[in-house]
Amino acid sequence: QLSNYYRKCGKIEDARLVHIAQLDDTLKIGNLNPLTKLWYIFFGFTTKYGYRPSYALITLLLLIIIGSYFFGLASKANIMQPTKATLFKYKTILIENEVPINYPSFNPVIYSADTLIPFLDLHMEVYYLPDSTMSPIFNYPSWTWGCLTRFYLWIHKILGWLFGTLAAFSIVRIMRRE
Repeated sequence: QLSNYYRKCGKIEDARLVHIAQLDDTLKIGNLNPLTKLWYIFFGFTTKYGYRPSYALITLLLLIIIGSYFFGLASKANIMQPTKATLFKYKTILIENEVPINYPSFNPVIYSADTLIPFLDLHMEVYYLPDSTMSPIFNYPSWTWGCLTRFYLWIHKILGWLFGTLAAFSIVRIMRRE
């Protein structure tokens, strides 16, 4: 009732704060099953129950920065290799790790954003992939830095879908209420 009163008075931010407090109370006091409680904790922490999409957007930005650093290190170690399918499109054979002159150069920031944000296509992901056979870890051949980079790429994509969807859902929820 209080949030409806604030909304009618034009105090939309106060109405949001009341809704957030109500959902926090539901989490603390309510008889929720463990799965629902886990969802409330996650959704409350990441977007304040859909009322603060900026939290998810900030998380996406931080993941782009982390990914840029990680993929930049991988590029310096020659783990990020041109994909064979795109090299075939250029009708060029990769000799001694030399990329054709007209082939797009690797940019870790653009690659990180392209692989993280699911609805964005910057055309970098199709040109480069981590080579899972590169750089063995401690001379143990089945675990390589390339394999670790590829694993991080999967986690990066999953987190991108998760936080991108949360941000989109939160923005739509706010627009629908106003």
